[in-house]
Amino acid sequence: ARTGVLRRGPHRARRAHLPAVQATDHARRRGRGRLPHGHGRSTHHADRAVPPRDQPRRAPSALERAPRRHGPGGAAAGRARPARRLHRGAATDPRERAPGDHRPRSGLGAQLAGQRGLRGVRPLVRDARERRDRSADPRAHGRRGARSERHELSTARLGAVLGASAIISVGIIAGRIAGVARDVVLARTLGIGPDADVAVLVLSFPDLLTTVLVGGAVSAVVIPDFKAAQAAGGARRLFVRMIVLVGAATGLVALAAAVGAPLFVRALGPGLAESTAARAVPLFALAAAVFPLTALAAVTTGYLQATGRFGVPAAGTLIFNATLVAAVGLFVRPGALAAVAAGALAGASLRWLSQLVAALRVPDAPGALPRRARDLAGLARRYPEALGATSAIVLVPFAARTIASFGATGDVASLTYALRIVDFPLGSFITVGSVAALPHLAELVVAHRRGEAALLLADLLRVTAALTVPVTVALVAAAGPLAALLYGRGAAGPAAVEQIGSLAAVALLSLPAQGANAAFTAVYVADRRLGTAFVINALGLIAFAVVALVAGERAGPRGIAAAYVALHWTLALVYIVDLRRARGLALASDALPGIATAALVGAAVVLPFVLVLTMVALSPAPAVAVAAAGSIAGIAGALLVTYGRTPLRSWML
Repeated sequence: ARTGVLRRGPHRARRAHLPAVQATDHARRRGRGRLPHGHGRSTHHADRAVPPRDQPRRAPSALERAPRRHGPGGAAAGRARPARRLHRGAATDPRERAPGDHRPRSGLGAQLAGQRGLRGVRPLVRDARERRDRSADPRAHGRRGARSERHELSTARLGAVLGASAIISVGIIAGRIAGVARDVVLARTLGIGPDADVAVLVLSFPDLLTTVLVGGAVSAVVIPDFKAAQAAGGARRLFVRMIVLVGAATGLVALAAAVGAPLFVRALGPGLAESTAARAVPLFALAAAVFPLTALAAVTTGYLQATGRFGVPAAGTLIFNATLVAAVGLFVRPGALAAVAAGALAGASLRWLSQLVAALRVPDAPGALPRRARDLAGLARRYPEALGATSAIVLVPFAARTIASFGATGDVASLTYALRIVDFPLGSFITVGSVAALPHLAELVVAHRRGEAALLLADLLRVTAALTVPVTVALVAAAGPLAALLYGRGAAGPAAVEQIGSLAAVALLSLPAQGANAAFTAVYVADRRLGTAFVINALGLIAFAVVALVAGERAGPRGIAAAYVALHWTLALVYIVDLRRARGLALASDALPGIATAALVGAAVVLPFVLVLTMVALSPAPAVAVAAAGSIAGIAGALLVTYGRTPLRSWML
């Protein structure tokens, strides 16, 4: 019988100490199978890393209560402990350290990080601290308490999202101002006659490409791939390959679009007269060259955003619209519209070149292509899903213009100018938070930290409600003066301005729903649930086309605008129901009271300003100023009531 502990026989030589932990191919996850003994693994736990020598180990009492899985149990565990010391090398026993020496020290991941070439990767996610006694609603706890049931949202991450949102907001606001200036110049130069319909139709193609490619589908596909490539050591090689493939594919599509320009013109404006459509065909063929340039800009935008650089991509819309404004203001006259297509081509070229220069300056290693990115067939399969998930709904304004072409002359231009009033606040500061949060959501999902991702979604929705509801209430009350201020001079008459204002007042009611839908879409993209979002958006687009055709025939452009509003609110309700039922990244039930509080407080604060606009007859400029002041006051009140002063100040600092 064995009565003592295991001892080394006198005839055996002392075994040499095992080498220190090294970053072998197995540790880099380049090989397969179990690791050899002594290279970062334990003999008792072949799939568990050995902690470094200076890291505290489990206490002896814990070892007695929970013996090794493959080792002896009970009393034999104590006899086997000296034998384990033979396999541990010179590791210090916990009892030999100073009392209370349990400071955290760097582990194997920190030792190998430098050898993996991750210097060019900006960490976006910080570790969360576990809390179990608080809810996700910030009103349900104290000023310094935890903010979720099992996760505490990193203040640094919220600061990063808000900082990126501010950068994107500045660039997009400038771009939207340039876009409004473009429409104002067109309205003053061409009015709302046949020339305006041709110009709007020709510019619809570049606008469609910019909205679909730069704003949604391509970024949804390439950002997760770029993140995976960065984790493997660098994404430059993947970026170059995507540029070549996307440029070649979209170049062929642009050539086919130029050849089939008459068909595209008829598809975008089926109700236009024959003479008007014939004038638009050559201009459309020239504008088709914008397609490959916009697609290349979309890939470059995804690469820059994946590396944490948002400034240059945000300025892309400004560059495009500013170039187009200069071309329209200098060269476009009634009957001479060639400068419209030429200006769009020049703006797309300058936008992509500016982003390409910024991308080439990113200190990113070439790296190896991730296995998921090597599958070109898979990339082609994911793109239609992402296109449907992120871009099917942005096709609604273009479908609305197409349906409006069946009406009277000038209805296309009137509806376009009204929707421009809606797009300005929507793209300037309402949806930028979702764009900035997409890389963070994707990284949290990859790290299997869905609880913290759900908390980030709840924060996005609360901020969206605080922004959209006051702006909607104020702008609906000031839609007429705003239309008169923008389009009241030049070729557009008082009747046209009144029609634009009435259409804008209806379409503005969709702002809160569109802001929430942008946050929901970011969740579907990060959670790789593109198929579900594609089905929801595709059904919504089909339903809108049917309802808008009927409503447009009975009520004209106002009926189309009402169908536009109903679609976005219906989609928001469908998204909420689906996310509440989701098994993955879901919307927490306790987030809804905070969203409702932000909306109600914002509306209550802005109501006195609306009463002033209703009871006092003001000229367009003062009326717009009162509406802007009411929006700012409502936003500030909603944010202060929802979050309090301390979180807001910590985020901004």
